[in-house]
Amino acid sequence: MLSLWLPLMLGALLLGVAGWVLRDARSREKERRPVIVTVLGLTVESPRDWAALCLLLFALTFPLYLVARRARS
Repeated sequence: MLSLWLPLMLGALLLGVAGWVLRDARSREKERRPVIVTVLGLTVESPRDWAALCLLLFALTFPLYLVARRARS
């Protein structure tokens, strides 16, 4: 039973976090305090890009988002 629920719960958690990142990045963009980071020549600044990266590479990009967010406060 746990083997069925665990992936569903993790998926829901990832969607929730990505939704929060999207909403937070959009609100910061409206306040003219966008969350921007450049790593290895790749610049991430769009709220949609942040959310998509958090969905795909959560362990790397979510902490990076939080650090970049704090730096631009």
